[in-house]
Amino acid sequence: VLAKGLEQGREQLKAMRAFEEMCIERGLFDFAYSAGQRYLGAVLKMLYDEEVLEEPALLAWANAKEKSQSSIKSQAEDKFVLAAAPFITWLKEAEDETDSEEEEDDEETLLREELGLPELIDEF
Repeated sequence: VLAKGLEQGREQLKAMRAFEEMCIERGLFDFAYSAGQRYLGAVLKMLYDEEVLEEPALLAWANAKEKSQSSIKSQAEDKFVLAAAPFITWLKEAEDETDSEEEEDDEETLLREELGLPELIDEF
């Protein structure tokens, strides 16, 4: 249901911001080590896997948080961002690996075409 309603990137970004606000307003990040901090990465991963929040929206949210060096931020907001950081790092690294693999595939294709070799077939 959520995935169908959040098809556009802007809507997903708004949803991520609303999710952050809801978690903070409900006090999930008020304590030194709360359940919110413990489970946020798993919740974000689930929302990502179910395509409720996609990579561009999550990275846009993270980039906005990195650029926002506001002194108005609450401790709870800082804790939310810190708790999301491992998932965001994983997402960025996965994106880098995908880009790298695509570049390698492109290079192999160009080399094969230059040498006039047929496309290789995976036997395994």
